[in-house]
Amino acid sequence: MRKSMCIVLLVCLSFVSFVVQDAFSKSVDEIDVSKLISSSSPSELFKTADNYFAVNEESKQHVAAEILGQVSWGDFSRQNKQKAVSLLIAKGLHSPYPSIVYQTIGFLTEIPKDLFTDKTLLSLEHLIRTSPPHYKLLVRLSGQLQLQQLVSYYKTMITGDSVVQASDVWAMRLALGRMGDTQQTSYCLSVVKNKGLNDQVIYYAVPDLIYLRSREVYDYLLDQILINDTNCTTTDPDNEMAITCAYRLMELITPYIKGFPVELYASGDIKSDDYTKTLQVVRTWITNNRYLYQINE
Repeated sequence: MRKSMCIVLLVCLSFVSFVVQDAFSKSVDEIDVSKLISSSSPSELFKTADNYFAVNEESKQHVAAEILGQVSWGDFSRQNKQKAVSLLIAKGLHSPYPSIVYQTIGFLTEIPKDLFTDKTLLSLEHLIRTSPPHYKLLVRLSGQLQLQQLVSYYKTMITGDSVVQASDVWAMRLALGRMGDTQQTSYCLSVVKNKGLNDQVIYYAVPDLIYLRSREVYDYLLDQILINDTNCTTTDPDNEMAITCAYRLMELITPYIKGFPVELYASGDIKSDDYTKTLQVVRTWITNNRYLYQINE
């Protein structure tokens, strides 16, 4: 009986090894990462990802990051998820290819904070201090993860004599605001208020304000939904006309307020056959919940 179990185990291990080796020998276009995930053990997946990162090919490193990303949010143990996060930071963020760094940041942004260990957070902090590729996105990630140890560093960079790009300074202000610096939050909000809402501000600046997860900011955005302006335009270039910015604001803010009475398609568009009616429903909801609503973190 024991001998039979050993034989079965060896057959299973051989099959897993075959699947991993077969994946490594294929071109990246042939690799089905989801199939690889479902047919391999965590240790084999980590080995495969490590092997791909060791190859100086952008396409293979893309697959490696995809494997780790799927492990981090898949049906795996907490320990394996944390290991995947650790490897994403150690390998993905240190890739020589900016596209892999960008892909990795995208994965890390969607991963719950409790899967980042103190060690991985420390590694991330050290990396940010070196001004790596996609620096602004990493700074924003640090604010999302509440890396308080970077607060004094960001403040020094903003107010000191260092030559820092304006866009980097803006990212630092946003991160500080996300970490609870009300002065920076008010500053970012004042910049948008001074510009006023229009298509450009809605597209480029309002998502930054939403990132702050600030009551002060969300109060302002909800108040703007109540205003009958015509400062924005329709997205149809063949039939462009002035519309209220409230429609765009509803789309942007919906995922971040609990119980907000709007549904979105995967594309981010509002699910509605009558936008005017939906806007009226939202305005009524805002009036009734102006001081009661809760922000999704």
